[in-house]
Amino acid sequence: MTPFREAQTNWKYLLIAFFVATLTATAILIYINHVMVDVASLYQFRRIEQLEKWAGEETGIEQ
Repeated sequence: MTPFREAQTNWKYLLIAFFVATLTATAILIYINHVMVDVASLYQFRRIEQLEKWAGEETGIEQ
């Protein structure tokens, strides 16, 4: 095997490894974003519940 041919093979493997790493990183970031959106929506839901409770206390109307 000539050094040039060996270098070509290495580039092929490096390119495949780069694409696999890119796809993996993208999947991890999408998952983290998904979890953060879930946590934020849960926090927002609890905040709305608390605001409704406070509004009920001020007006005397239970929600």
